[in-house]
Amino acid sequence: MPDHAGTAITLWIIFTYVYDGFRVCPMLMVESPQKRCGKSTLLALLLRTCNRALPGANISPSALFRVIEKWSPTLIIDEADTFVRDNEELRGLLNCGHTREFAYTYRNVEVNGNHEPHKFSTWGPKAVATIGNLKDTLMDRSIVIRMRRKKRIEVRERLTGFEQSSVTERCLRWAQDNTTKLQLIEVGTTQELHDRAVDNWTSLLTIASCIGGEWPERARAAAVALTEGDSDADSIAVQLLADIREVLTGYSREFISSKELASYLVGLGDRPWVEYSRGKPITPTKVTRMLRGFGVRAGKANLDTRGTRGYEVSNFKDPFDRYLSPLQNAETPQRNNGAASSDFQSAADTEAAALSNSRRPAPAKGCGTSALSNPLGAGNGKDPELMHALTEACAGLSVTPADLLAKLDAEDYREVIADPRQARQLAKRLAAQ
Repeated sequence: MPDHAGTAITLWIIFTYVYDGFRVCPMLMVESPQKRCGKSTLLALLLRTCNRALPGANISPSALFRVIEKWSPTLIIDEADTFVRDNEELRGLLNCGHTREFAYTYRNVEVNGNHEPHKFSTWGPKAVATIGNLKDTLMDRSIVIRMRRKKRIEVRERLTGFEQSSVTERCLRWAQDNTTKLQLIEVGTTQELHDRAVDNWTSLLTIASCIGGEWPERARAAAVALTEGDSDADSIAVQLLADIREVLTGYSREFISSKELASYLVGLGDRPWVEYSRGKPITPTKVTRMLRGFGVRAGKANLDTRGTRGYEVSNFKDPFDRYLSPLQNAETPQRNNGAASSDFQSAADTEAAALSNSRRPAPAKGCGTSALSNPLGAGNGKDPELMHALTEACAGLSVTPADLLAKLDAEDYREVIADPRQARQLAKRLAAQ
């Protein structure tokens, strides 16, 4: 188990005895990359210690809400990757059980020969075990415990001789003694957590505060550690937004065309954009559709008689601030109010320096200094002139800037910028192959 997982699991077990006093009921998501990582052992522990624990592997949607309505159990759901991942109805029921006021579903029930609508509750604690991630909506409503297979040299004590009754009795007594006290405790927000994580962890932080001693500090450390890396990354649209921020860092113009932006994204070879559209590069139209949800819409460039469609660079600042984490060890790109040529400044001096170096003529081979091997600059910097030239060279052809870039030597970069016809000729040859 990861560090701090024991603290989170302990608090969640206690939570199953007092969950009805809270507004949010986070799932405990036990995830592993492969089998034999200890998920079943952890579920067995939960089954022995949680309040009214009930195993529910391969549970159907109709059984889920009927079981909750009848017994109000703590559901222990194993093998979720085999039946939850592709079951939209079941995922919807699990999701709606996260918040008390929405934790209901309605079904027609036969009463004296007539079918009458009946309200069923989906409110209650649920522990879910899966190999690999489930849908991000489920993960976002969960406290995630990422299990790992132990090394051959590691020794772990086996779960034997466990006195179930002793633990459950003590938890029940604690819940009876502290139910009223829990309603009076207000825990402060933790700046390191995003809003959904705050919702998920508030109940556990409240329990830790009620216990006192070292537990409040342990709980906050666990919340930060286990939430770190969540994220926003899970959403492909947010990943697109993050990559656009990377592209626009150091970009020297106020307007970027839809076609140019798509080509820049495809040029990020380690991202999904190079084969995003059914094995083909992402298109400008697809980028436009994905950005609409962030309020960024394509339009025509001012003073452009050709009617080129694209984006005002300044329009990205608001979604960057709202949906992305601040840049680490660098200033967030900001508007350059003093210069008309750019709406964003370089994210870091080192990146600007690397970009400047990438624009110098590459030294001749054998001079004791390695030739420039990364045309996009050191780190994540970009050379906008080079990428613009490659984008223009590929216009109307079935090749991408990344394809063209792979065929160029480091010494060719400046020549391509100085005379784009060379890149165009090479692009035509590649398209004809």
